[in-house]
This record gives sequence, structure tokens and C-alpha cells, in this order.
Amino acid sequence: MSKEIILINDSLSANKLLEDYKPTSNKSIITFNFITHVDLKKKKIPHKLVEDYLDKKDAKLIDETTRNIVFSWYENSEIKKLILFKGLNLGWLLENELFGYILITLKNYLGILRIIQIEKPDKVLGTDTFCSITKQIISNKNIEIVEYTKVEQDDLAFDKIDIPFNFQGNTHHVQISRKNALKIKEVLDGFSSLLFSPKKDSGKKSVLLIDFKISLYQNFLKILSKSNVNILLLNLRKPSISNVNDVKIVKKFGIKIINYKNFLNESDKDDIKNSEKQIIEKLNSLFVSEELDNEFQIDGRNFGLIIKDHLKEIFSKRFTEAVKYYEAIDKIFKEVNVGSILALNDVGFEEKIILSLSNTHNISGHILQHGIFTDSEYLEKFRNIIPIFPKFGFKAAVWGKVLKKYLVDKGISEQEISVIGSPRHDQFFQKERNEINDVLICSTPQSSIDCDSIDSHAYDEAYSMIQEMIKTINEEKYSVIVKEHPSQYDPLDVTSAIRDIDESIRFYKNQDILQLIKKSRIVICIGFSTVLLEAMMLGKPTILYQIHPNWIKNDGIVSNATSIVKTKEEFKKMLMRLMTDEQFKILQIEKGNDFVERYLENQGNASRILKDELVRI
Repeated sequence: MSKEIILINDSLSANKLLEDYKPTSNKSIITFNFITHVDLKKKKIPHKLVEDYLDKKDAKLIDETTRNIVFSWYENSEIKKLILFKGLNLGWLLENELFGYILITLKNYLGILRIIQIEKPDKVLGTDTFCSITKQIISNKNIEIVEYTKVEQDDLAFDKIDIPFNFQGNTHHVQISRKNALKIKEVLDGFSSLLFSPKKDSGKKSVLLIDFKISLYQNFLKILSKSNVNILLLNLRKPSISNVNDVKIVKKFGIKIINYKNFLNESDKDDIKNSEKQIIEKLNSLFVSEELDNEFQIDGRNFGLIIKDHLKEIFSKRFTEAVKYYEAIDKIFKEVNVGSILALNDVGFEEKIILSLSNTHNISGHILQHGIFTDSEYLEKFRNIIPIFPKFGFKAAVWGKVLKKYLVDKGISEQEISVIGSPRHDQFFQKERNEINDVLICSTPQSSIDCDSIDSHAYDEAYSMIQEMIKTINEEKYSVIVKEHPSQYDPLDVTSAIRDIDESIRFYKNQDILQLIKKSRIVICIGFSTVLLEAMMLGKPTILYQIHPNWIKNDGIVSNATSIVKTKEEFKKMLMRLMTDEQFKILQIEKGNDFVERYLENQGNASRILKDELVRI
């Protein structure tokens, strides 16, 4: 009897196939991501996971190969010649976003290879991409390969933009393409720059803020506005003004909005078109050469052939986008008197362009820490895409001595670090505290950094754990609300996990976290998050359920300040102790207070410290 395997990475595209599917001993379905696994599980369709075929050695190979490729392919001398634009390596710009894309591609590729080796099928059914992988792997074997549908290949992290909206007290989401999101942004920025555009010939020095959500930094903006500097806002990724409150903030503090398009004249636009044309011609040359094939390999096998067409499309879009930004930013720095720059990261596509050009124009500044970072040594493996290691000659503006010590231990000189505190958390030390709801659950999606972070078995455990948490909370008749992370995408889909148990629970995404924490008795974090620290600032006990095994140290300062749970029994025991044992609750709060004292300097006064640091440049 012939053996048949069906490879599925999107149950929606496989709907027709699954409608007629009848399990038999010679047929096997294998899923390649967690959402598909959950869907088939709900439909009671027997299946295996790709992780069932990958061992620890395979996972290590995938992880190391991903890092090696993403952090080095663009340095190949032959490739580099074709992707340089005025000294800027365009491939280097995509490190952060390309990482997850390559990681998942390698997992799929090696997964299919292991499936073929172990199952030894006579027939393989898959999407067009999976069939292409299979054909490459088994080119000399007599196996029937059947394509059941064509699907779009995975995008980069910011190729789709999540738009949240509130309806009937809950947050809902729609996703739109990067292209359409940028069109919407350009309309909004066109309007805001008409009202709040800076004077190009102003003699007063300016502080340039890069991709700031201004509503989070009102106290800092208030203090900075009283200094003898212009406040400029340049957001290339998201609208500078997106609601009425933003308009009020901009007007109140005299913030000027920079619309990069306003700095490009017709001659500039013609030059950009010519440069874009040259970039496309060079990419055409690159993709007919063998250089990329030599770089995109795993264990001696060339997987680049599978994604070559898609990579070419990605590079064409992003590299031409980079050319446009480069020319506009160059003009801005020539025409606007920028004294210093304040950015929240230095690893993003847009930030790398801006900060590279700032070096050319001798403009310095700070990268402001905007979230809590783990004290795990594992973090250093991802140094290229973690925004805490200062680059571009900018200083790391850190929240306290803990992160400063970590950076110094990793070879960063003390002259490259300024201990500021957290300006956006000044208000946490100035507000009264109260309690209304019993439990606040906050979810933080895992970044796709290694096989552990995209493991369906780990997600399965987490999904069940979250549902058990909700059942326990409901059994004890405690009220609960859920705060989702305002990020692009949650592969765990915490929302569905909770709604499957209780549809009445309210979900929030962009609401003020300060107000939500103030109203809670206990804060539970699904995944390591800054919310842990924020809850401790407000004197709330915390519980952490951490999915990734290497992201925090069991004996680290964070783990000693929160209550880490790994099973439903541990969770129920911890929840009941915090709710009913007042002495234990006070002890946990005191641990949190100690952690806040160690981690955060200049509490309630960080905005003033940062202002002094910027104005002094």
C-alpha cells in the first residue's frame, strides 16, 4: 500500500482538501505552524507536527545557520558591490526583519527533509512552496508530488501592519499591507505637516525624535518644550499624529512635524527614480549570479532557490524605499539645524538609514531604552538586532545601573552609557493607587529568534496553560481583563485561547496600561514583559508564565522579584496565596519594590535628566 503525506502550513488554503479527508493508516497530515495545528485540533483531524521530526541537533543547526546568514550574507564582497548605495549597505538594513523570515524558511526546509527521510512516502501533497522544497530534496527519487494550492509566501515582520479598533468594549484588528499602510500614513502626515511644519532656516537648534509615540512621553515633552530648542518629530514607520489627543499634544508643546516628502524637489525625485532604476538593474544581476546561492545554504544544501523569487521582490521594494528615505533624510539634515537625536532603537530599517546619515552630518544623540531587558546571557547571541548595544557613536540612555553593568560587562565603555531612568514612567511615581478589578492578564508575543520561540509543542502547552488560568480565575469568581501587546502579530493567539473559555472577558490593546494596572489586584504576564516592572512600580504582586526556556535566568534579578509558574497547579496555588494570604502578598510586593529600586534610577525625575542630557549636546 502506497504511503501518502500531506504538508499543511495554512488550514484555510487546505480547506477543500481537508473536507474530503478520511484518516487511514497510509495517510499522514503534518502541520508547520501553531495556528494550523490548533485549527486541525479543534476539527478533530489527526495530525503530527513538524517538530516531531526535528531533534535538538536539528534545532541548533537551524538557529546557528539563521544567525550566520542574516548577520553576514550582505558582507559577501561580490554581493556587497551590488547592494551598496552611497556607502550604505542596503542588505544590512533588513537584519531585524529578515531574521524571522529566514528562521521559519529553514525550519520548513529541514523539516520537510527529515519528514521525507523518516516517513519515506510514495506521495507528497503540499502548497506550491512546499512542493518546490520537496522536489529539490528528492530530485532523484521516485515520489509523486502533488500541489494542492498556491499560497503567498511569508512576509517580513513589517510587510503587514496591524490596525486595532475598538468595538463594543473590545479591541479588534484588521491587517493591511505595508504599501497601503504607508499610503494612509502619508495622507495623515501631509495634513499634520501643513499645520505643524518646521522652518527650514531656523537658527535655533533642534532635538529630533525618531518614531516616537508622543502620548507616552508627555511629561518629557512638557519639560523639553521649556528649553531653548525646537522639538521635531520624524516618524517614517507610523503616523506622527493619529488621533485628536496627539494633535493637542503637538500643539501644546510646540512640536514640529517633519514630512520627508516636503524636502524633495522635482530634481530630487528624478534623481531618486534614476537611482531606483539602477538598484533594480543591480538586483537583476545579483539574482542571476550564484553568489546568493552560496550564502543561503543549510548543511551544504541550497535552500535559496526556494525563496529566490520572493527575496528579489522583497529586496526590490525595500531597497528602492531605502533610496527614497536616504535622499530625503540627507536633505533634512542639510536644511534643518538638528542638534541631537533621540531614538528608541537603532536596529530598525528606518532607524539605520537615519542614524547612518546622522554620522555623515556629525549629529550625535541617544538611544533611549524603551523596555525591560532580560539579564540572560542568551541575549548576546542576537546582539545585531537587540537595541541596547550602542552603535553609530550614539549613547545608550538606560533606565538604571543594572543594564549599565550588563553593557559594561559586554565590553561597552562607560562613556557610551548615560543612566537616565525611564521618562515615560515618571507618571507611575506621581499617581494615586486604587483597585477595582481582581486580575489583569497581559500577553507579550515571543519574538521569532530561534526554534524554541516558534515551537508548536511549547505553544500548545502555553495555550492549555492560559485556558487553565482562566478556568481557575472563573472558578474562584475573580474578575479579569486582558491587555494584549500593541505589536503586529501574536503567533500564540492568546485572544482565541481565552475566548474559547470565556467570551465575556474584555480585551484591550492600546489603552493606557497605567490605568489598567492601577485598577488591578494582581498582574499576570504571559511572556516576559515591561508590564512586570510597571506593576511593581504601582505596588502590585505579579505572576509570570514564561514560554521561552532561555529568555530569563532562573536565579536572575527578575525571577527573584516575580512569582514564576510553570504548571496549572503552581498557578492555582500562587493565585490563591496572593488573594488570601495578606502577609505573603506584602512580601511579594516588597520584592517588587526592591527590584524597582535596583532597576530604575531617577524615579519620577527621568524626564528632566534626559532633557538636560539632550540640551547639553
